[in-house]
Amino acid sequence: MKASVHKAQRVYVLWVEDGNEHRFPVFRGSAYYLLELPTDYCGMVIRKGESEHVTKPAMRTRTNNAVIASRELYIYLSEKQLSIAEMNDKHLLGFRDWCWKRTMKRPQYRGNQLVAKDTTNIRLKEVYELLAWAQRQGRIPSKTIGPVGCGVTSTLPVVGLSGLESDEKELKKYPRIYTRTGRASRLGRVQYRATDDDIAALEDYLDGNGDAADLRLIMLIVRIISDTAWRVGSVGSLQIHQFARKELAKAEARHATAYDIAPPDQKGSYSKSFPLSWAIAYDIANYIEIDREQIIKLTGVNRKLLQGRIFLSPTSGLPFNDHTLSDRIARLLKKIGAGKGAGAHGVRRKTGTRIAREEIEFRKKRGLSMQREDVVDAIAQRLGQNSKTAYQFYVEANALTSGYTVEAEQRDQLEASRNEIAALRAKLSELELQKPSTKR
Repeated sequence: MKASVHKAQRVYVLWVEDGNEHRFPVFRGSAYYLLELPTDYCGMVIRKGESEHVTKPAMRTRTNNAVIASRELYIYLSEKQLSIAEMNDKHLLGFRDWCWKRTMKRPQYRGNQLVAKDTTNIRLKEVYELLAWAQRQGRIPSKTIGPVGCGVTSTLPVVGLSGLESDEKELKKYPRIYTRTGRASRLGRVQYRATDDDIAALEDYLDGNGDAADLRLIMLIVRIISDTAWRVGSVGSLQIHQFARKELAKAEARHATAYDIAPPDQKGSYSKSFPLSWAIAYDIANYIEIDREQIIKLTGVNRKLLQGRIFLSPTSGLPFNDHTLSDRIARLLKKIGAGKGAGAHGVRRKTGTRIAREEIEFRKKRGLSMQREDVVDAIAQRLGQNSKTAYQFYVEANALTSGYTVEAEQRDQLEASRNEIAALRAKLSELELQKPSTKR
């Protein structure tokens, strides 16, 4: 067996391969004696993840959380000369604050106490889970953890057994976690998220305010972001050859339901293709052939300087700077009365949240894993985003999905469209009746 050793004060973690490309942590104390309980707990976490067929990134997150929390706990117990069976609420508070101070010493957390508290909460929750599991397995006394009359107060041992929904609340399961970590603001719950009404209002505003070609360009870029949740940089990196008529014809010949495009500039060095609606794909092709050519002609810019980029500044003829384009979108959204912080990212958030809601509802219907890591990873895969961005959309989508599903929203939109069509047909019939007769 192969093993790698990581020393952390008086606790060692050995990573052992089982011959089937699976790695399991083995915990040992200062004299290399085996620490069975954390070893078995982490093994259980890994086996449970495998039985649930979680993705590799989700498995890695689960395993790391379990190993780091277990190691931190046993370092703390060693320093305080406690056994795990002696743990109580006072000790958990001590562990929480001790763990936070250790976290704050790491370079990535210096100066950011709230993020360090959020990380500490992850460790503390894992310790609660470890204690509940150990008690169920008879590895620690039966009154170590529980809702009433136990050393550690928590509803974890009775979740699903008591029949009380309140027992499943986070602060009931993990009562000693930090409660003011600033997570809501960091994850964008109060940040601007565009709505369909905002997009429609922007289109109405641009119709008749300023140069038609320039405003068509801005609206086209907003529509692209709204359709795909791409960053402004990704939109600006699109190349004219990607929307050549022959490429569009090839995709249509395959009876593709959308036009797949991989923006050259993607965050995290991705090269992922995304579906773009046919209407937008053809609008981009039209822009290239008409408005873009007109800009080049009027400005006299050297085509070699354009590097094949599609979207050009009407004044200089050069490709748009990402910041300039973002600022223009933000100013226009402000003119229509959009919320504070409105901008291109708010348009992305609109689409990202919708896709996250669709993923959550799809997984619920199909009985797929609803573990946070699994859902976030699936959202990240669909969006081509990193997990941090996908988690923001996941948090917002969870809040929205609880009250109003995507299906319900689409049904309401369909009903509104039908009513609008009916009204237009009635108006058309009225106009037809008013037309003068051509009969002699």
